[in-house]
Amino acid sequence: MAEVVQTTRTSLREGRIGSSVSRKEDDRLLRGEGRFTDDVEPGHCLHMAVGRCPFPHARILSIDVSQAVALEGVEDVLVGSDVVSRSDPISVLRPVADAPDLGFYAMATDVAVFEGHPVVSVVAVSRHVAEDAIGLIDVDYEPLPHVFDVESAMDPRSPVLHPRVLKSNLLVKRLTGAGDPEARLAEADVVVEERFSINRVSPLPMETRAIVAEWQAGARELTVRHSTQVPHLVRKQLAESLRLEDGAVRVIATDVGGGFGLKLGI
Repeated sequence: MAEVVQTTRTSLREGRIGSSVSRKEDDRLLRGEGRFTDDVEPGHCLHMAVGRCPFPHARILSIDVSQAVALEGVEDVLVGSDVVSRSDPISVLRPVADAPDLGFYAMATDVAVFEGHPVVSVVAVSRHVAEDAIGLIDVDYEPLPHVFDVESAMDPRSPVLHPRVLKSNLLVKRLTGAGDPEARLAEADVVVEERFSINRVSPLPMETRAIVAEWQAGARELTVRHSTQVPHLVRKQLAESLRLEDGAVRVIATDVGGGFGLKLGI
C-alpha cells in the first residue's frame, strides 16, 4: 500500500493525473509495422486444434479418435493420459500465496471441471486439417452435478471440483483489515446497507491467445513466441511442466493485441 501511495504522489507532483499524456508506442502500429504472434510462421510448422468439453462438469467415459487418426495430414492425436505421461502439472496458482497444488494438467484425463476444458488435441499439417480432425473425434460424457456462481460453490452440499486435493471449493482463506470501520460507521450520519450481485467479467482483447513453439531436439531447447502479459511466468511454467531447465526455455512476447488480465499465464 505504501508503494501505491508513493506512486500516486509522484504522479500528482509530475502532473500526470488529470492531464492528457501522449502515447509514444503507436506510430509503428498505425503504419502496420507491428509484429504479432500470428505474423510468425517458421518453416515446416505444424498446427494444433483442441477439442473441448461442452459441459461445465462431466466424466469422460470414452474417446474414439480412430477417424481423426486416419485423416490425411494428421500427425498425432493426444488425449489427457498422453499429457500426464509426458509432462508434469502446470502451476496455474503460482501467484496465490498458500494455495495447494491442484495437479492441473494441460488436458483433462477422467473428469472435465469446466465448460471448455481441453480433452483432446490434434496436430496436423495445417490448421484446417487439425480442425476437421477434431470434428471426427467422438467423446462420450457423463454430465455431473455443477454450480454456476461463487455463493453456490461455497455451499457444503455442492460438488467439489478437486476432491483429490480439497475437501471443499474453498481454495484459500485469508483475513485482513485496516483502520476501524465499525467506529467510522457508528459516527456516520447515514448508513446505507445493500446487497450487490456482480456478474463475472471476462476480458475480450482483439487478439486472442496465440502460441508458436519451436523445439530444437538436439540442444533440447524450446523457443516460444507467445501473446502474453507475463513472459517470465510462462517460461517458469513451461520449464516445470515439460521437465526442462529454466535456461532451456526462451519465451518471446511479441506485440500483444490486448490482454487485460486474460493473458496472465499460459
